[in-house]
Amino acid sequence: MKRLHITNGDSTIDLLRAAGIAGEYLPWRDILHFGPVPMCEDLPSLSVIRADFLASMGITNQAALREDFAERDNKLNKAYDFDEIIFWFEHDLYDQLQIIQLFSWLTEHPVIVKKSTLVNPNKHLGHHTPEEAIDLLPTRRPITQQQLDVAKQAWYAFRQTNLEQWRELCSQITGALPYLKAAIQRSLGELPQPNSGCTQTEMMILELINRGENHAGPLFRSYCQLEQNEFHGDMSFFWIVEQMIQDTPPLLRKTQDVFELTKLGKTVLGGKQRWERQYSQQHWLGGYCISSPKRST
Repeated sequence: MKRLHITNGDSTIDLLRAAGIAGEYLPWRDILHFGPVPMCEDLPSLSVIRADFLASMGITNQAALREDFAERDNKLNKAYDFDEIIFWFEHDLYDQLQIIQLFSWLTEHPVIVKKSTLVNPNKHLGHHTPEEAIDLLPTRRPITQQQLDVAKQAWYAFRQTNLEQWRELCSQITGALPYLKAAIQRSLGELPQPNSGCTQTEMMILELINRGENHAGPLFRSYCQLEQNEFHGDMSFFWIVEQMIQDTPPLLRKTQDVFELTKLGKTVLGGKQRWERQYSQQHWLGGYCISSPKRST
């Protein structure tokens, strides 16, 4: 049997290979909770936007990322050539956004749907041993029409220029995609909160640095332990840290390799002042531009 494994990234592919799970592999390398995810005519058009944004984060150069995304999309379109397509995705925000994008794409390819199954554990795949990965394979289930319908609705809502439909999904989602509701709720935590002006992640960062986790490695590891369902990788996490330094007035400063709270950072953490920030970079949640004062949430 010719299998295609579509995964949340390269680390899962390493796990499947270590487990001896045969097939071809397609990592879905995109941080969809970061940067613009607007309505587009088709997947290639969106891929160009996503590649350009990720290049602006310094991952690699623009041309290389565009080429990588184009190759990814081409391989996805060749899923017809496989006997089974197995989707390996987790419960956190990072993976749930990838699921709704891919399942929305599947709604336009019913022949592929009939050959598709989903492995969707409530434990990060990277935390499994190869032996546990082998045990996960029999848990895969055929992708249902209900799952596709929910994913299509959610992917459409996520790319809107306002968050009304995205918020409303929390009261509408069924058990078809059991981890999506919590993922949506966590995504809304990445909006500036009314009292502090900080996102949930930014407040975690302030708290951790204030208690002495002021070097990069320990700071990120402590964040991962603090987050109920961790979804930030180190690159996106430190992009946020950098914005807290670069946005004005800053909440953080870095001296040599040590992070410190500014006076304002301490005041905001203590709940005595709201961060009225001037963004140095645009911030997005799907199709909604967080950093634009003209947009309504």
